Amino acid sequence: MKATKTITLLAALTLGIFTTSVTTARAEVEPQKSETTASINLKENAVGLQLTQAPDIFFDETEITGKKQTVNSTKVTPTLQVVNAGVVLPEGWSVSAARSEFKDGEKVLVGAQLGLGTPKLHGESSEDALAANSTVSAPASFELNDSAANIFYATDDKAIGTFNANYAGDGATLELPANATAGAYAAAITWTLAAAPNGK
Repeated sequence: MKATKTITLLAALTLGIFTTSVTTARAEVEPQKSETTASINLKENAVGLQLTQAPDIFFDETEITGKKQTVNSTKVTPTLQVVNAGVVLPEGWSVSAARSEFKDGEKVLVGAQLGLGTPKLHGESSEDALAANSTVSAPASFELNDSAANIFYATDDKAIGTFNANYAGDGATLELPANATAGAYAAAITWTLAAAPNGK
């Protein structure tokens, strides 16, 4: 009988300890909030607005025919690229282009016309589409001659970042006159970046 009572007492003590433990685990904890700060200082870029690259235009060797010919480019690379590192320009920016005569030494290819088609416009990479409300644009076609004209431009202060006009592949054409003569001709293209789309 004595042994039985001892076992009952131990069981009761054990149950009491377990019950106390469960009660403590279920106690409610009030939510606690803490605030911290993330901070950064942005330094102005010394250059700010810059024309970082412009394309060369390549044509395959072409046999003259004695007739007018239109030759498509094989490559226009790299892209025409403007980087605006944080400069707020109320009237935007523009890139103009002009070219010299096509010459082989002192011989001039008179009547040759160089044109660019519609470029693909994009941001830093070709996968970065421009925002729907972007004012960055380029004409659907452009004739490069000795008079500078805007070929790539933005018309407000939102054009901050990296912008590309990609004329890859057959993006350029060269119209040859019927009286073209054989030679290795080349023309120099001058690209000029300016604040505000002057002349637009």
